[in-house]
This record gives sequence, C-alpha cells and structure tokens, in this order.
Amino acid sequence: IINDVKIYLDAVQNMPFNGAQNLVNNMIKDNQESGVEGVKGNPQNEAEEEKAADAQAMNGFVAAMNKFGGKK
Repeated sequence: IINDVKIYLDAVQNMPFNGAQNLVNNMIKDNQESGVEGVKGNPQNEAEEEKAADAQAMNGFVAAMNKFGGKK
C-alpha cells in the first residue's frame, strides 16, 4: 500500500507550490460561481414528512385517549 500511495505523494511533492495553490483557488472559485452554496434541502418534502409525523402522533394520542376512558 505504501508504494501505491508513494506515487501520489511524489507527484504532490514535485508539484510547484503555485500549481497546488492555483488548483485549490480554482476549485473554490468554481464552487462559488456554480451557485452550489445556495442550494437548500427540499422544504416541500420536509414539510410533508413533518405533517405525516404529526398526524401519526395525533392518531396515537387519540387511540390512547379512547383506550383510557374515551369511546367504548
């Protein structure tokens, strides 16, 4: 495994500092320009899941109330 990794370590070590720095700077710039930072989760699905969880909890509550003195 060490020999497999050594190839990559040698390549990075032999890369001029400006080359590595430019690579990272370009990655950051691409990330910022792509708009990926503004991507959010899907609130519609989250809201639907929360609504379903609330309905399930309410059904459980109603069943418990019915069992302990509610409908017979």
